[in-house]
Amino acid sequence: MAGVTPALKNYIDVFRCPVCGQKMAEEGLKRVFCLKGHSFDLSKDGYVNLLSQQVKTGYNKKMFAARRRICVGGFYNPLIRLIKRYVVNNATGYKLSDLPLLDVGCGEGSHLARLVAGLAEEDGILAQGVGIDIAKEGVRMAAKYYAGLIWCVGNLAEMPFVGESFPVLLNIMSPANYTEFNRIMRKDGLMVKVLPGNRYLAELREALYHDTALQTYSNRETAWLFKDNFNLLEMRQIHYKVKLNPDNLEPLLNMTPLVWGASRQAVERFAASGLTEITADFTVMAGRKKR
Repeated sequence: MAGVTPALKNYIDVFRCPVCGQKMAEEGLKRVFCLKGHSFDLSKDGYVNLLSQQVKTGYNKKMFAARRRICVGGFYNPLIRLIKRYVVNNATGYKLSDLPLLDVGCGEGSHLARLVAGLAEEDGILAQGVGIDIAKEGVRMAAKYYAGLIWCVGNLAEMPFVGESFPVLLNIMSPANYTEFNRIMRKDGLMVKVLPGNRYLAELREALYHDTALQTYSNRETAWLFKDNFNLLEMRQIHYKVKLNPDNLEPLLNMTPLVWGASRQAVERFAASGLTEITADFTVMAGRKKR
């Protein structure tokens, strides 16, 4: 059993009990618990499940494996470089040898792991990555492939962290809860939010939903909501093409909820299309917590 990792042991003070809100402690290699006795066992894979009750999501092992394959292939590399620049430029006033960095909606962990590695290798910033997601299969995969980071299953609507714990929060194409984000961010904390752009996976959207309302997408209202909750520091659109080989088409289909409402015929046509490139398009915003 993996038990309590050194990283989790060192950062146990940022956790609070999802049942009663009390601070947490750890016991050897077995579990974490609160002062009122609520206990949560450590997974053999090295993550902690802090859900008070299990939740079913549409995100399964096949989907996260496909997403990891696309991530490892470099699809999101330009995006991660931009996020890293935002962190380096704006996470000021902190001890850079000990920078807690929380990825809310971390999925299978590739974005956070690549960002932490890049900060260390290129900028000399030793960030401690913490990833949380409600989908257990994603967190399990993150713990399997990315040791040294803290991974937990938790409810994003009531996150298991004490107030003002994190100087940097990431929310990369995942649901947001700005009340919770503001609660757990430090007073001068940095929030980096990534939205899919209007042309994100446009070729896939066109193939699956031609001549329907789902063929087009706008992130305008979601961007406005971010700006209502944070003082905007930077906002940039990043747009590029990614080369595909035939082996990429199936994982590309499997990694996204876009296929959930599509017909089988449309999915099969795309899989057999021989598409050689696809559009990556993101809106990236950095904001400071409002006081």
